[in-house]
Amino acid sequence: MPGISYTLSCFYRRRELVTRIGLCASVASLSGAFGGLLATAFTTIPPWGPINTWRNIFFFEGVISIILGVIAFFVLPSSPATASFLTAKERELAVKRIADDLKTQHIETLKKKYIKRAIWNPNAVLVAIASLCSLMSMNSMALFVPSLLNSIGYSGINSQLLSVPPYAWAAIVCVAASMVSDRTHRRGQWILAVMPFSVVGFAILLVPARVGVHYFALFLCLTGVFTASPMLLAWVVDNSAGHMTRAIVAGFTVGFGSTGGIIAAWTYLLADAPGYTKGHAVNLGFSCLCIVAVGLAIYYLNHENKLKRAGKRDYRLAGKSESEIQDLGHEHPEFKFSL
Repeated sequence: MPGISYTLSCFYRRRELVTRIGLCASVASLSGAFGGLLATAFTTIPPWGPINTWRNIFFFEGVISIILGVIAFFVLPSSPATASFLTAKERELAVKRIADDLKTQHIETLKKKYIKRAIWNPNAVLVAIASLCSLMSMNSMALFVPSLLNSIGYSGINSQLLSVPPYAWAAIVCVAASMVSDRTHRRGQWILAVMPFSVVGFAILLVPARVGVHYFALFLCLTGVFTASPMLLAWVVDNSAGHMTRAIVAGFTVGFGSTGGIIAAWTYLLADAPGYTKGHAVNLGFSCLCIVAVGLAIYYLNHENKLKRAGKRDYRLAGKSESEIQDLGHEHPEFKFSL
């Protein structure tokens, strides 16, 4: 996702970015849906050599991923300036519209100051923490939804098939929320709108209830975390200017957030079956922490925008050449953060 978000940010303006990242992320949600169907199909393939039953899942999905990765290497352009599917005039326009949107035409190279600018600021740190929380819950759900379905009364192939609707629903909500986010140019506020669904979902799973109620809770859990994760990535890229800075902050956010996958592996343990109380409690806590981190990020960004509007960040322009001003990135007084 860091590479995807960075590539998209080279072609689409800030107001257009979340929808595109949301569409890509929704495919991840659908992979969770169709993964259940594919897993069911692959495990029914008769043994062939050392490859049999569950090993078919890793083999076929791995081969498909490798093939698509090789194709993408040759097909995807690195920037609008090198996009072969655009005319020369279209390439020029594509480069200009992004430069105008970011208030800079400066081409960055890897330097220590860009690493510091991308990572060592409250917005990046808070969004990375929120990303860790959402990705932890997302990964734990992706790994254990069939087991959870089994624990509430569904078994075998039925648990694989019944994992499809919650993921399909999460994909729909993700795309819809991303489109509304771009239309309103609000990021964090929509994350705050969807994450309470996960809080309610995990809270429901914590208490004894009918099978249907717990199954409904899975829809709520996935609605929040699968929508918040791509929006968090889009948000932090949106609020960064300069190609190198954007690339670094995208990698940092996803890299730090992906450590949530380590925690996820220890959330739903077989010893806690069938209730999985500890796993639900951990996910509930991290969902709440995500909301707190996003709220603090909104407060910080709103405060910075007020200072910029009041002219209290204009000192950054004093005594600087045009090249140095272009190099300010999102620290430029005219660059307004999206909330």
